[in-house]
Amino acid sequence: MALSFSNVQNAYKVFNEIKKTVLPELRINSWPEDMADWSERERENPHLCKVYGFDRKSDDGWESLVFFVKNPSDELKQKFDELKSMVRNSSIARPYGEGSNIWKFGWF
Repeated sequence: MALSFSNVQNAYKVFNEIKKTVLPELRINSWPEDMADWSERERENPHLCKVYGFDRKSDDGWESLVFFVKNPSDELKQKFDELKSMVRNSSIARPYGEGSNIWKFGWF
């Protein structure tokens, strides 16, 4: 289920808290780049520490909102786990691919 606009707002609150407390290099754009427009190469090699959306909806919601981190710290994993319930969608906190050291955090 896509993130409604209110859940997008809640996700941004989580992103900002993560940036403030454990990942100061996280870049949070007011309007994220849409990954649906990416080539296969771009999908295989996402830029790190930047918030992205996937499949923007007409009501300013998104199918998903995520960011990618290489070798995330336990502190980041714990902080995300602590805050993820602020968004009423299914959360993502796992390696981006099998055996990958890049992790994907967010909601869908």
